[in-house]
Amino acid sequence: MDIKIAELSSKIMNEYGIGMRGFGDKSDQWHSNGIIEQISNVLEWLSGKQKTSTVTSKSVYSYSAKHMVEKWFEKTKKESKYISNGALIIASIMKGFPVKRESTSVNAYIGISRKSLNENDGYGFKSF
Repeated sequence: MDIKIAELSSKIMNEYGIGMRGFGDKSDQWHSNGIIEQISNVLEWLSGKQKTSTVTSKSVYSYSAKHMVEKWFEKTKKESKYISNGALIIASIMKGFPVKRESTSVNAYIGISRKSLNENDGYGFKSF
């Protein structure tokens, strides 16, 4: 387990109130669901993405982005990986991407430049 990721993710979870499902999720399933591995996987995916300076309701939706990470692993690594919405949000904050919670939802808008998304992310499908 990466201690640095574990410490920082724990701090972000507490500071922002993020659980497995996302913002406001109070479930305590983090350690049993491989959250550190999920966050590490999202960090790897985000390393190839560009940040936007602002976040709006037209920004990339966290729940869509979690599926993009899963699709990216399938296409580029030939591995199946589960990514929780909360792991996607936490990794985005860790990497310095702008994040804005969607009202009272567990979801968020993430400042990922759409220009840095591609077919390996599953980008271009109607649901994204």
